[in-house]
Amino acid sequence: MKKQYSLYISNLYGMFNGARMLAVTINSAYLMLSGLSLAQIATLNMFLSLSVLIFEIPTGFVSDIFGKKKSVLLSCIFFSTHYFLYLYAPNMILLIIAQIFMGIGLSFSSGSFEGWITEVITDEFEVNSEAFIYYGFYRAEILAFITILSGVGGAVIVYLFSNKVIYIISSLIMLVFLYILYKIPENKSKMIRLKLNDLKVKILLQKMININFFYYLLMNCFLSGVYFILYSYWQPLFISMKFDINTNILLGGTFFVYSFFRYYTNKILKKYIHKKDNLMAGIIASVISIITIYMIILNFNLLIFVNIFLFGIVHSCLAVIEVVSEAQFLKDTNRDVISSGLSIISAVSRIVSITIAYVTSKTINENNLLMLFGFSMWFYFALLIIFCLWNHVKEVKKI
Repeated sequence: MKKQYSLYISNLYGMFNGARMLAVTINSAYLMLSGLSLAQIATLNMFLSLSVLIFEIPTGFVSDIFGKKKSVLLSCIFFSTHYFLYLYAPNMILLIIAQIFMGIGLSFSSGSFEGWITEVITDEFEVNSEAFIYYGFYRAEILAFITILSGVGGAVIVYLFSNKVIYIISSLIMLVFLYILYKIPENKSKMIRLKLNDLKVKILLQKMININFFYYLLMNCFLSGVYFILYSYWQPLFISMKFDINTNILLGGTFFVYSFFRYYTNKILKKYIHKKDNLMAGIIASVISIITIYMIILNFNLLIFVNIFLFGIVHSCLAVIEVVSEAQFLKDTNRDVISSGLSIISAVSRIVSITIAYVTSKTINENNLLMLFGFSMWFYFALLIIFCLWNHVKEVKKI
């Protein structure tokens, strides 16, 4: 395996996930304009979370047994089909099938791409925590940059053509990535496989479970709640502010701003905190998130540009929380069960998303969107507590 392959595959990771953000720019708005209610959108999100919950763990084992590259390739096919089926909105049956396909795609890619990268980094740098955090921020930086381009591109496409064109392009982009990733040679001599006789529960638990697994599991459960509310309802929330601004410009501009904030957060922190390898950055980011969410609630319907700016700060903080916690988990996890471990964590955290999706599908409307957004503050409080406990355990181990 050649040197700096970590950089190459990290670039592909960022571009792959960033390209998927093209449709996210207008997804909820597209469904609303197609005639779906907020309750129906919540129902679709519930099916997405359910499908991830069902397929996450089996696909993790498939990835560890047959190879992470194959799992990522399968995810491209499911993603492409998902975007194609969205062209048939507001047909709920086809949209539900599309969400199931997206869930399967997420299940195959979740953990597999990260596990693939972890294998490469470990081969090149051994168990070097500085490399894990550096490349964690680097991937997030590339992801945020491509997301910026996707946001701008999505807004331009909608303005020049129509919403449906975005889904056609997104479907084709996934097929392009299928080809690119397929052409990458898989170094089987160094690729670790989980053996079939290792599927015994006792052996899996011995390899997988440690204190970092426990804290990262809790972290993802509450992050799942944060992201479900944030990504499912930020577009309806900003539209409900009823400012005299074109909807596409408002959503595209907001998407650009928060992606820009994520990009520069990762770019700056990649230089300064990866060498320290501590969780204090996550604690600080959690506190700032709580304050920012409260300020958005106070400023609601007053100054739209202030809200967009504050929304960007929230995403900056989440970028820090994600990278720091993931790096801490990956560097202390057995390589041959990374995909399985991440799959279990993702599946368990989906229970939170499913619960929120079910509740909101029964209660959500334009009048209580802000209250739902404010409720997410409790998830940030939980993240703060987890970071404090995790950091305390880590500091005790140093003594």
